[in-house]
Amino acid sequence: RLGRPVSFVHNSITPPYAYKEGEYAWMNDRDGSGGPLFDYSIHFLDFALKVFETPPTAVWRHSKHYSPRTIRCEDVCTMIVEFGDQGAATFIKVSAVRPDAGFWHETCHITCEQGQITMPNGYSAEWSMGGDGEKFESQSKPEIWSKERYDAFTELAECIRTGRKCSSNEQDGLRTIEVLEAGFRSESLGRRVLMTEL
Repeated sequence: RLGRPVSFVHNSITPPYAYKEGEYAWMNDRDGSGGPLFDYSIHFLDFALKVFETPPTAVWRHSKHYSPRTIRCEDVCTMIVEFGDQGAATFIKVSAVRPDAGFWHETCHITCEQGQITMPNGYSAEWSMGGDGEKFESQSKPEIWSKERYDAFTELAECIRTGRKCSSNEQDGLRTIEVLEAGFRSESLGRRVLMTEL
């Protein structure tokens, strides 16, 4: 109804990794964590790869450590994923600008040929097309995320035991990692990287 997507923009501003050094300190080390894009933004990358009909064709990425904190990881990251002539997805992740903020701000905007889908937070969405539109809220909220993770691991265990196909499979995961790998190469080379170069 809304037509093909042409643009997918994800913005994330979150409290920094392991601000009070401790249990999650490994996330401050890029070698151990992969950096900010491997936080919740990776799920939005999964989403973008499902939304676009064509596979990704090129990736550009830039990140930098701007904050005064002594971490071995960037705290600001931007990545653009191209999907041929269909459009592009942009991911902007900031994880350390306001260490005292204590909030999590995550949005997603999908522009389609005939309308737009907006996700103002991690668990609600609205769509609009001309004068029409609708808003809905998912049952997925922070207070039940731990249960959802438990359900995902339970499903994985069941699929291993029975041989049933998982709702999210290894091919989907590999495709996401390939895009992230192209991003690392882009940053290292200082240029846009074609997926065919992998």
